[in-house]
Amino acid sequence: MPSITTSRALVFARDVAERLGASPADADRTAELLVRAEVGGHPSHGLRRLVQYAAATRDGTIVTSARAEVVRDEGTTVTVDGHRALGQVVCTFATDLAAERAREHGVAAVAVRRSGHCGRLADYADRACGHGVILLAFANDSGAEQTVAPPGGLAARLSTNPLAAGIPRPSPPHLVVDLATSVAAFGKVRVLQDSGEPVSEEWMRGGLLQPLGGAKGFALALLVEALAGVVSGAGAVSADPGPDDQGVFLLAFDPARFGEPAGLADRLEAMLGYVTDVPREPGAEPLRIPGSGLPPLPLDPDGGFELAPSLESQLRDLARELGADAAQLGPGPI
Repeated sequence: MPSITTSRALVFARDVAERLGASPADADRTAELLVRAEVGGHPSHGLRRLVQYAAATRDGTIVTSARAEVVRDEGTTVTVDGHRALGQVVCTFATDLAAERAREHGVAAVAVRRSGHCGRLADYADRACGHGVILLAFANDSGAEQTVAPPGGLAARLSTNPLAAGIPRPSPPHLVVDLATSVAAFGKVRVLQDSGEPVSEEWMRGGLLQPLGGAKGFALALLVEALAGVVSGAGAVSADPGPDDQGVFLLAFDPARFGEPAGLADRLEAMLGYVTDVPREPGAEPLRIPGSGLPPLPLDPDGGFELAPSLESQLRDLARELGADAAQLGPGPI
């Protein structure tokens, strides 16, 4: 597969986002998180999303020039209308707001409506940790993108409904958990399909994604749908859902309100050390703390990753359509 450097990928993604109408700052943030996903081994949320965002911009599902707006503010609780702006920008705004209010009040909740696809929730949990704040994040598709069947169901009723949590450590990597409530994110299924690889029946049966852990994943998915869709007002699953916007619900806590920061940090490190210091089965992979695989920001420009041939072809087609610089993708037909 062709290889692309991080620096070239950032230039390409930024170029595409700007040509779709994003401001330079919004294009930078979007490119940074898409490329971070690639570098971190999550191509399902990487450059392939540029093709999705271009299609969404054409049909009005994403409005790249829009700005997120606070439409209700009661101090510890805030509601944000994303106006269908790029999700990476909307959710960064909402995360910073949640962290600011948590530092001020101890706790905060921010509900987000009408956001574009925000990418990996881990990025926002990690960002909140950088502010010294604990974050819980929940996201749905405002009732659209119903791809997951309930246990034993013969029809889809939910989206992949991810959730994430971040707990700050004295220094990165922070403790960051990010998971879909289905057995796999739908983007991972598309990566396999694009590469011609089979999709396991454990993941998908009869064209339907399965819930993570059966009834347990189903219960978590309902929780996410209730918070990100119902409570936020973004929209929840129904027989006649609205547009494929993203609803997000953020809960933030200042851990310093629960004890002296140094003591909290010591207890967290002691717990993590105890759990990871465990005899291992022969041949077992190294045990990693969730979040340790997140590439630090700013990204190393000399790093890189592999592009699947099918994705490279799609990106070159997109570059031709927009007049973007496909040469950043490396040698190949333009």
